[in-house]
Amino acid sequence: MDERAAAEIELATRNLVGLIERHLPALLESLTLVGSAVDGDYRAGQSDLDFVAVFNAPPTEDEIDGLTVLHRLYGSDPTLPVLGGIWITPDGLKASP
Repeated sequence: MDERAAAEIELATRNLVGLIERHLPALLESLTLVGSAVDGDYRAGQSDLDFVAVFNAPPTEDEIDGLTVLHRLYGSDPTLPVLGGIWITPDGLKASP
């Protein structure tokens, strides 16, 4: 992976984590990058940022509203890659697809 791709992943991840900490501070159990961001195929300016975010409990209505705000704020920056991820609970991880 080239330096530009690594820098873009780092910036996008810091932005996403900052938004999560600001809008859903008690909800997130873990955030894991998957796909091209970790397998070396990420292309700066072209790839999306794939992730799996695990909640520590099912989100409340207010937390779902916070997710909406989070995605709008993240998406308002055209320099960041598009997000391609899932938000799930530990029980959801255990369930079959």
